[in-house]
Amino acid sequence: MHTLFEELPQDQAIKKLVKKFYQYVLIDPVLAPFVTGHDINRLIRHQEQFFKYLLFSKESE
Repeated sequence: MHTLFEELPQDQAIKKLVKKFYQYVLIDPVLAPFVTGHDINRLIRHQEQFFKYLLFSKESE
């Protein structure tokens, strides 16, 4: 079994992971109220940027 990071380029893997996460958040009765009414695409972009920085930035070492 391969992971997302083995199958996809890093950038695509992060995008797919974050998008999938928010799909689950939006249908979860506990978590959905935290994001309902907010620009979900903006939240997704911010999470993608955060993970890219966290995982691949030399400054985070």
